[in-house]
Amino acid sequence: MTPQPDPPPSAGAATEWTGGEPRPGSREAEPQAVQGGAPRFTQAEADELRTFTLERLVFFSDAIFAIAITLLVIDLRLPDTATELSDAGLTKALAELGPRISVYALTFLVIGSYWLAHWRRYQFIVRSDQTLAVINLILLGFVAFMPFPASLLGSYGDHPLAMGIYALTLSAAGGLGTLTFVHAIRAGLIRPGTPPEYLRRGVVRGLSVPIVLLGSFALLPLLGPRGVQMTWLLIPVAQALIVRVSRLPRWLLA
Repeated sequence: MTPQPDPPPSAGAATEWTGGEPRPGSREAEPQAVQGGAPRFTQAEADELRTFTLERLVFFSDAIFAIAITLLVIDLRLPDTATELSDAGLTKALAELGPRISVYALTFLVIGSYWLAHWRRYQFIVRSDQTLAVINLILLGFVAFMPFPASLLGSYGDHPLAMGIYALTLSAAGGLGTLTFVHAIRAGLIRPGTPPEYLRRGVVRGLSVPIVLLGSFALLPLLGPRGVQMTWLLIPVAQALIVRVSRLPRWLLA
């Protein structure tokens, strides 16, 4: 008698699993990218993602610095007059604009130095994490805010309150820049082999602005508002001295 072939499985009937491969529909048969609800990457994919994430952080930061430093000049304008100014009138108007120009120059130099510090740091920060991104975002918030205290100081330079808002804003940005680098060092986000001396200089360099701006208020009763503002020109000197004599404890960078 000729054996009859097995009938084909009916629609909807379960196909018997014979082993060897993961059972269809089982957790093992799912792609690794969806197991556990979180994607899994190869080492090459993870490195590419970290590079892309860091580039986005740096590009966004550059844009904020550029906008803030550009907005400073908006406050520099001559008063509107119904008639054309004579040479004497123009000279007087420019003289009255002098305090605003001085504040513009100082703030431009500070924001520029902060951008240079940011640029130097991210030559050695090769990876990012969420904490680094959050600290950097708060730093950018203070950078974007700087045109307002600069305008305030240009208009009310003789008021200690205007000076305080200006000094606190710029000092907070300087402190956050230092905090960014400290976190990157402690979290292992720095390029391997970076000399410890450079790390120390990178940390302390951002402290020069807070030290000079906040420390100068101790001289307010003696020098007055304008005299205190003149001491702010010592920021580059203070930065050079701080870097030269810096000796940070090892635990801070460990």
